[in-house]
Amino acid sequence: YTPWDIWYTPVGIGNADPDLRWSAPLMEHTVTNKTRLLNRTKRTLGQLTAVLRAIDADAACTDVMERIVTVRGAIDGLMAQVLEDHVREHMIDARRKPTAAETRAAAELVAVIKKYLR
Repeated sequence: YTPWDIWYTPVGIGNADPDLRWSAPLMEHTVTNKTRLLNRTKRTLGQLTAVLRAIDADAACTDVMERIVTVRGAIDGLMAQVLEDHVREHMIDARRKPTAAETRAAAELVAVIKKYLR
């Protein structure tokens, strides 16, 4: 296997039977927000490329660290967005008419996650 042979499986992420490679259900929220998530990921990749360039150019340690901090912030922001979408799609799915308490609890959870990932 190569690193590119890792995929989502019914039991998590790993090197599973290739026949199970596509058996995990699609997450509607990632499909719905695909463009936004892809754009955010591409910006993060650009920031990571800036770290590579800084190291290659023998930039000062503080410059490299500042670039790493921006990458970490971008990754945390991406994770917060995916988690928020997951909570809204799977925990308070509007089709099942969540109660006000459930909606409030989900909003509180999202707020805590965002604070944690800052």
